[in-house]
Amino acid sequence: MRRLAVFASAIGLGLSAGGAAWSGADSTAAPSAATSDAARASLLGVVFPEPHRSTLNVLARFDPLTLDPVSLRVEIYEYHGAWSLSPDRRRLALGISSGVSTLSPPRPIRARVGIIIVDLETMKIVEEVVTGGFAAALAWLAPRRLVASAGGGGVVVDPATGKIVRRGLGLRPPFATVRSVNRVVMLSRGPRRQAENQRGRGSATVHLSVIGASGRRRTVALDRIRLASRADGRWDKAGIAVDPAAERAYVVAADAPVAEVDLRTMRTSYHRLDLPRGLQDPRVRPQGLVQRSRTATWLGQGRLLFSGGDLFARPGRSERLVPAGATLVSTASWQARTIDAKAWGARFAAGRLLAYGRTGLRGYTLDGRLAFHLLKSRPIRDVQVAAGLAYVRTPSAGRVVDVARGKLVGNIVPPRDLIDVIRPGPETT
Repeated sequence: MRRLAVFASAIGLGLSAGGAAWSGADSTAAPSAATSDAARASLLGVVFPEPHRSTLNVLARFDPLTLDPVSLRVEIYEYHGAWSLSPDRRRLALGISSGVSTLSPPRPIRARVGIIIVDLETMKIVEEVVTGGFAAALAWLAPRRLVASAGGGGVVVDPATGKIVRRGLGLRPPFATVRSVNRVVMLSRGPRRQAENQRGRGSATVHLSVIGASGRRRTVALDRIRLASRADGRWDKAGIAVDPAAERAYVVAADAPVAEVDLRTMRTSYHRLDLPRGLQDPRVRPQGLVQRSRTATWLGQGRLLFSGGDLFARPGRSERLVPAGATLVSTASWQARTIDAKAWGARFAAGRLLAYGRTGLRGYTLDGRLAFHLLKSRPIRDVQVAAGLAYVRTPSAGRVVDVARGKLVGNIVPPRDLIDVIRPGPETT
């Protein structure tokens, strides 16, 4: 069973899951009885249940303040963090890896199931796709066309029948995807270049691919963005954000210019910004660098939000994550402003920029003014957002924050991890 490292996925770092499940509740700041109207609607998501109760992820509709299921549950074998809604929002495709059929009645299968299709009205699995391995990315681009990074190079699936209608799309496994209107944009690594006289180390150029419903792929190599690999096999990671109105993608990585790609023509330009380097902690040494990761979020109106962190190994001690900060960028002027130098992750919800790190959760206005600061003495491992609420994970508890009010409004008891929120609109993994 592949258990996701929620803290790592929030900033794109390949950390071990470790103590991924919440193990209790913070004792401070009792929940408020008042919440926003948006908080009362159920939340469709994927949750890892409380420890020792199950080894499976669960898809369900949940009470937004407690994460208690309020619908039938779908148990998911080895969920791989990939999902996509059908155009009519009635069905959901999930990327998994399972050696058994989960249909009722089950079907005989000869290879691993990589995709399941769930009917969201009945909350039942209605189709499964045998790909031979897990699906790392999914995009339901037309009623009967689902593009998946699976099956050795990518496949196009008819989700109504579960049949693969095209193979060999030439896709490398992506590490980040964004679905935008009738296409999916993916980031992957090109061929690895071995570092001279450095065993196990190397680098690769970032490739950006655009795929439509037919499966036609267009790819551009972002020659000025290279990701490093290190002796333990871990790679640096880049982040991507898409402006759907202008049909432009923006790619950010550590110590590299921002790549701007016109998705209609694939023409690329680069913008050098004065972004934090992340090497700010005197207790770590540059030679102990394990992994660097950056993420990007499109805010609208020509604004991007960048965040991330650098992971260091320390002899005889646990690895240490050094924040690279949360930075607001204008794509009109290409001016950058770091709003929170201590953040290693950032989200956007209810008109607020949420920055989190070793000293709690901070909410900022779009002009960079601090609106609230919660859980000040606690490191924040992950934040998920949905309908004006933020689901905040600390080492000891799960908390729910009403973002517009800047208030703690709920505890997650018994503890469980909110791994994914399923919602309409652009899909990012």
